[in-house]
Amino acid sequence: MNTEEYKKADEEVRKIIAEGNYPIVDLTIFDYLDQLQASESLKGKIEYTMDIYQDLIKEIKNLPPELKLKYLLTLKNADVIDNQVLEEEDSFLVSLAQNMDPTTALDIAINHYGKEFTKEEFIYLHDYLLTGTSSSDKQGLREDNLKFVGTWENGEKNIQYFTIISDDIDKALTKFLNYYNSNIDNTEKEYDAVLKPIIYHGLIAALQLFKDGNTRFARTIQHVELWGMLNNIVDKGIEMPIVYPTRQCFPFRNKYRDLIKNIAVQNSEEAWNEWFNFNLLRIQDNIYKNEQNIELAKQRIK
Repeated sequence: MNTEEYKKADEEVRKIIAEGNYPIVDLTIFDYLDQLQASESLKGKIEYTMDIYQDLIKEIKNLPPELKLKYLLTLKNADVIDNQVLEEEDSFLVSLAQNMDPTTALDIAINHYGKEFTKEEFIYLHDYLLTGTSSSDKQGLREDNLKFVGTWENGEKNIQYFTIISDDIDKALTKFLNYYNSNIDNTEKEYDAVLKPIIYHGLIAALQLFKDGNTRFARTIQHVELWGMLNNIVDKGIEMPIVYPTRQCFPFRNKYRDLIKNIAVQNSEEAWNEWFNFNLLRIQDNIYKNEQNIELAKQRIK
């Protein structure tokens, strides 16, 4: 698509958006954040999740030191691949890229935990995540309005909603980083250590600030924030994340997308609570899987 075709397509999309026939994500998504409260039933689910997380930490810390480190590294490296494969990347090529450059975006995010993000750092982390993928040419913030969420059916667009317009992307990034940076290590309410990472995940996925890689970036942020914030409450002795629920999303791809859509277009208490519940279940599933893997590792690796 040349420059003129590109401009024409963008103008056509702006006209479609202006007609108001399709939902569109806008900056009001941030207005609801201060109203988000964990219901009593949700608090119970969070407490249960924190309890089994703490049990998992004990099991990992009881592993022989060498096995413990190898186990943690294997978890991390497996998710680097899973996170890309969930977005239909080729697992072999992702593994090859990882072997070519062992430093991953996940490593950078882990090392950055507890510090504020500047816009430049946040964009750099996202772009690094796409290095070596089929989307490596789609790094950076989105600069047009050609992105919509939906499907193509018989050559026709089936539009579910439009992502935030390009004119508002810088404002949205500023608002997100203000929210994120103001909550660093903020675990005044214990359940925020679980809810905040899930909120970051939902916001990044719904806003679609980048040309590509938004949901895989959102999951990366959740993994690291969940580990770091729970470390402040449960145990500071685990040097990298132990819960990566990416693989547990594989059987629920369509529901995962639908829940992001609900946050984007409804931005309601119901939509957010469904998002919280979904992610809590996937986190719990991942903890159960970890427990099974630890038992198998102890049996097979003497």
